[in-house]
Amino acid sequence: MKFIDIHGHYAWGIDDGVSSEEEAKETLKKAKENNVVALVATPHIFSGTHTNNDIVNYKKRIQQLKIMAKNYDILIAEGCELMLTEDTYEQVSNKLFIPFENTTYLLCEYNVRTLSSSRSFMENFENYIYQVIDAGYKPIVAHAERYFLQPIDLDYIQYLINLGCVIQMNTTSFLQRGNEQLYENSIALLDNNLVHVIATDTHSSDGFRSPNLKDAYKSLVKKGYDLEYLNVMFYKNPMKILKNEDIIIPNSKKRNVFRTLSQNIKALRIK
Repeated sequence: MKFIDIHGHYAWGIDDGVSSEEEAKETLKKAKENNVVALVATPHIFSGTHTNNDIVNYKKRIQQLKIMAKNYDILIAEGCELMLTEDTYEQVSNKLFIPFENTTYLLCEYNVRTLSSSRSFMENFENYIYQVIDAGYKPIVAHAERYFLQPIDLDYIQYLINLGCVIQMNTTSFLQRGNEQLYENSIALLDNNLVHVIATDTHSSDGFRSPNLKDAYKSLVKKGYDLEYLNVMFYKNPMKILKNEDIIIPNSKKRNVFRTLSQNIKALRIK
């Protein structure tokens, strides 16, 4: 099974992700061990904060990452993770972001640290998303499961999809059981066909925010998810995005926790 990771902070020394050139090599090595054949480098860009000089420097670092990744037979595409705020209109209007290379897809996030029981992700997000769409880009909503402190509002996620958004989920949300609400949100999205892409949001070469697509895939196979459904989220849709094509809308068969032993063994036999 091959994987494509469309969300990761692999380009070193420019945000809170991979910190050094040496760690970048270790991170790419781990990605290779996870059967990653392509990835998008998505450094953080904050609306209202990052300048044109920052964009230029980020692209230069991603180019260096591309050269390095040839040693691991991994294709690198440039991109970013754009933080949507009240300054998004100006940021987008001035082209101060990096869409996925040669595409109109743009990874977008919201600041989870501003959320509280009295302030909802749903208050302003759609207004910011409209600004991205009006500029001619297809928003990919990064780690959508993280924006709900209470049980996830599936109707709102469907509303975002209807607007044209692609929904991305982090592997850590269902691999790490420390945050039960986050885990339950991720499973709810999967069970209701509301995830289009699964990615790592890699920030380091080791630990829970490192390349782990193989473990994530195996975990969901064990939970009984349809293999073709998983293939769409782990490989086919990421490839569609890199080709600037419309994604496949996942349509899972009902999760079967009693999947036959032979099916499990075949799917889990990933070197």
